[in-house]
Amino acid sequence: MHRHFRLNTFKIFGAELPHNIKLLLVMLFVFDLSWGIIDPLIPLYIKAMVPNYTLVGVIFAVLNLTVFLAAIPIGDLADRVRPRRLIKIALVFYAFLGIFYSFAAKFWQLIIVRSIHGIANPLLWVSTESFIRQNTPKETNLKAFGWYSTIVNFAVVVGAIIGSFLVLFFNINSLFLLLVPLSLISLLVFYKVIPSEKTAEEGIKQAIEEIVEKDMVFKREMKDFFLLGKKALLLGMIMFFISIISYVLYFVVPLISSDLGIDLSGLMLLYAFLHVPFMFCFLLAGLANREGKMRMIQIGLLLMAIVLAIIFFSTESIILFVILCFVLAFLLALIIPALNSLVTDISPNLEIGEMTGIYYGIYVLGGTIGPICFGIIGDFYGLKTAFLASAIIAVIIFVFALAFGKKITK
Repeated sequence: MHRHFRLNTFKIFGAELPHNIKLLLVMLFVFDLSWGIIDPLIPLYIKAMVPNYTLVGVIFAVLNLTVFLAAIPIGDLADRVRPRRLIKIALVFYAFLGIFYSFAAKFWQLIIVRSIHGIANPLLWVSTESFIRQNTPKETNLKAFGWYSTIVNFAVVVGAIIGSFLVLFFNINSLFLLLVPLSLISLLVFYKVIPSEKTAEEGIKQAIEEIVEKDMVFKREMKDFFLLGKKALLLGMIMFFISIISYVLYFVVPLISSDLGIDLSGLMLLYAFLHVPFMFCFLLAGLANREGKMRMIQIGLLLMAIVLAIIFFSTESIILFVILCFVLAFLLALIIPALNSLVTDISPNLEIGEMTGIYYGIYVLGGTIGPICFGIIGDFYGLKTAFLASAIIAVIIFVFALAFGKKITK
């Protein structure tokens, strides 16, 4: 007698998470393996095409700028069309994107590809987060997002470790082609994911027409956002500046690593190491739930300011640099699940996709401003100064969160 494999044979996710969310997590793991291999190399890939850090920051930020413009209408679309359909479309989109990236040989071609990527990105991630929010009870939502962050970052760690060997034999153009098979395998896994509830939905064409003609793309969404009151705006400000700070890891660290004498394989291993704390977001999310989400954000910001300042004033020791960056990553892993959960707490059920899109847009807007500013700082004052600038930002946001934290969590 054959025993059929079922995901719930494994108890790692616990009994509280629905079966469809567990399958979704498996799909995300497969998909994000490719980005663990590719992401650390992108800033260096761009730097090889342009003469200064400012242009590197601008080209790097093109992706996030496009995501910012696309995230809000896509979030609204996720409320009208089942997120499951949008996720399928996004995975097909990514399969083609791997080919486009592979053949981008000049910086202007990379700008076009980064712009296209900026549409695929929120189509996948806003829809995924909307799916999680719609298919988990509020009492288990924090746990679901903890596992979501854990699995995605575990895939990045595994992918980066694999990438540390692949860079010895392949160039980055070839590595982008991994997006094709991994996206298609992810799509096959996702076909097994069934929503918990059958809800009415519009056709995609009809939904897009209504968003453009009736809602005027951003007008209704921003109106709904401001109707949530000051707490929505205050939370958005914290998320924006946390995003800027996070790009010292995603943008500055890969660029400065070559100045420290770290080769490509070493960079991949460093990138994997820095994502280890995010694997434990599940546990950190539980801590935030017990001790208070805003309290964890406040503590994380204060410690973050101290760590960033130490990195700036420290010597050129590679070991110390790696340790401090790891602590910084840990603090981000402490803050981000709490922020995500607060978004869920203030979002009306019928506007979950819309609010997900808005806050995702706010986060990537920080990812647009951060690399550009860090690039300019790098050209004028040296890349290491970006850590000091980030420390100052962390202090300001800490004071802000301390002053207005209670208004957000009421």
